[in-house]
Amino acid sequence: ISKRNYSLMHPGASWKYKRWKAENFSVIGKYLYDTFKLRTILIGTADEIELGEKICQGDKEIFINIIGQCSLRESILLIADSKIAVCNDSGPMHIAAQSKIPTIGLMGSSDIDKFGPVGGNVLLFHKKLECYPCAQVICKYPSLPCVDLNTPEEIIMGIRHFLDPVTK
Repeated sequence: ISKRNYSLMHPGASWKYKRWKAENFSVIGKYLYDTFKLRTILIGTADEIELGEKICQGDKEIFINIIGQCSLRESILLIADSKIAVCNDSGPMHIAAQSKIPTIGLMGSSDIDKFGPVGGNVLLFHKKLECYPCAQVICKYPSLPCVDLNTPEEIIMGIRHFLDPVTK
């Protein structure tokens, strides 16, 4: 895959309630491929391998799942060379924002004012509930954590903001 000709996703996060659903990442990856012909590289740590498998569902035409297979340095280079990054609230989201590539940040329970990424090419998606920001010990809504209130349709609008030539 050549430089700036792929999207990058980091579906992991330090706390399970900060992770957007795998099926939502799958929808976004398919949208990026169908609409912009961008394959999606998935990165993450070895303990997130199963998450990547759920997202890819064996589709090697759309997804390149290298979760658990690259170093931090390699991940940084992949992030910096991507056309767009879609990440949960995590280190790779901050790296993408600092790399000045279009970054979609899926924020959950973290205080955005304190822990949100810094960068001018970032769209953050976040739903504030009455428990925001939480202590991230026990989720008050474990069956539907706040990060999952962000819909694929909203994220697609964010992607279109960055990539759709009609909006430029």
